Amino acid sequence: MTNDNSSETEAASSYSDDEFDFSEFPNCPRCGNMMSRVVYGMLAGPPPPHHVAGGCLLDPDSPEFECEFCASRSNGGSDQL
Repeated sequence: MTNDNSSETEAASSYSDDEFDFSEFPNCPRCGNMMSRVVYGMLAGPPPPHHVAGGCLLDPDSPEFECEFCASRSNGGSDQL
């Protein structure tokens, strides 16, 4: 039996950077790289580029952005969690 992940691969490749406005994504206050938006809830597939899965539970202290390079978390701007 083969494991066919073609639908996941197809979903991941269906996104292009042109579809998203990354100008509003902050730079990491720790390392300076562009942060990724944290997406909450049960995702139907892999998150789009520069987005990371944040889990199913969202609370008032949940971060809005996460750096994929140094794992710093932020709610935007220069505030670091």
